Amino acid sequence: MKAVIRFANASRCVAIVLTLLFLSGRAMAQVTPVTINPTGGNAGGNDLRITITDTSVQVRHNGADQFSLDPMLDRYARGGLRTYFSLEQEMGPKVPADINPQYLKHCEISEVSGDGTAANPWRVVAQSSIHNKRGYDYFISTTYKYVAGNRYYTIDFMVTSSETAHDGTNGGTYWLHFYLSEASFIDGSTCAKGFKDGITPSTLDHYYSMTSSGGAVVDFYSTVGVTRTAGDCPNPVTGTHVFKTEAPFSSFASRPFISRDDRNGNFLLSNIMTDNVPLDMGITVHKAVEIVPHLDLTTYRHASKQFVVGFDRAEINGVTPVDPPVPAPGVEDDPMRIFNATVNFASAAPEGMEGNSDHAITGLELMIGRGQFNLPQILEVVATPSEPGQAMPFPGPIMKLSVKKSSSNRAGTGIPLWPSIPLKSKGTRSSTTTASSVWNCGRSPARRT
Repeated sequence: MKAVIRFANASRCVAIVLTLLFLSGRAMAQVTPVTINPTGGNAGGNDLRITITDTSVQVRHNGADQFSLDPMLDRYARGGLRTYFSLEQEMGPKVPADINPQYLKHCEISEVSGDGTAANPWRVVAQSSIHNKRGYDYFISTTYKYVAGNRYYTIDFMVTSSETAHDGTNGGTYWLHFYLSEASFIDGSTCAKGFKDGITPSTLDHYYSMTSSGGAVVDFYSTVGVTRTAGDCPNPVTGTHVFKTEAPFSSFASRPFISRDDRNGNFLLSNIMTDNVPLDMGITVHKAVEIVPHLDLTTYRHASKQFVVGFDRAEINGVTPVDPPVPAPGVEDDPMRIFNATVNFASAAPEGMEGNSDHAITGLELMIGRGQFNLPQILEVVATPSEPGQAMPFPGPIMKLSVKKSSSNRAGTGIPLWPSIPLKSKGTRSSTTTASSVWNCGRSPARRT
């Protein structure tokens, strides 16, 4: 379909031809990293510069990288914060295909949207998927959010699964185990001590309540980290890495980074806290969530989890993580039919001078037909100028825009794209830009409406 953009000055107009292609996926190629607050993280400042790669999160704070790219390190110790998953079938054998870590690898990463305010944080959406022992997919949409000036950022996971009811061997309820893991570098060194805060009764951890044979109430923790204070280490630079979640962690480790991922059994971390002597430290935190299937084989179920990752212990103590909402009971039971939604662009009607370098097309929307997205999605827009030197997309020829999952994303409704699409022209003549969009891997089927 065509969306013609008309401007106040008729001699400076752009016609944008928009073509949408809804695909099942593409190969898992490496994707381009995206940086939130690219001018931040400087010495003497409180803010963060956060880079999202296809496999990790890399943060610079107070003039120092909070990670290392040393090639001599193990692949999972270098490059920043890693996320991995394990799956546990409640009514079935625990097999290596489910137990073994599946490290997060984003197949798409959106552009940065938002303005960094508390009302509209900077955010990046990334998509990925894992699978269970028989190949059933768990689609994962990860949203990284950051408010300017904070010394922490949040990671919101939204997961949807087409897992079927238990058939005597396969299917049924699964526990999805989230693990965030890092070698905790502070100014090039991992020398630090561990700490834990936020004592919480173990009964508030759903996984413990459902799987502990003894059922004794013990102390669990909602905050785990490492810190280096003056005089602790040969490196005089002080600093902190800290993780927090809603309710307590299911298990954790704040110990030498070479053993931070050691497990006590199939899924639980060691719960070891090295807080009495500085060592080369790492952190792994673990939270398990339950995904219960539906008898309807075309139904999708959801799970969510938020983690807060910060670099100031006192500041994190004042933060209250809240897991992203999932469809409420009743809504959750509605079938999530496995078919492609119809997606087109609604007409856009912005105003302004196309020839101005600061002009941004702000009216572009998606039009959804037949369905509703049940996870945040990513739309890839490729803009090609019809005449060299005329209408040029800014900042680049390919923009990956995130589409927020919301209750309004139903058939016949428009969905604003994040961010607006800025265009600038190097000339004054009319020109045509062709934009095509592709729904890539990690996307989930749409719900029939």
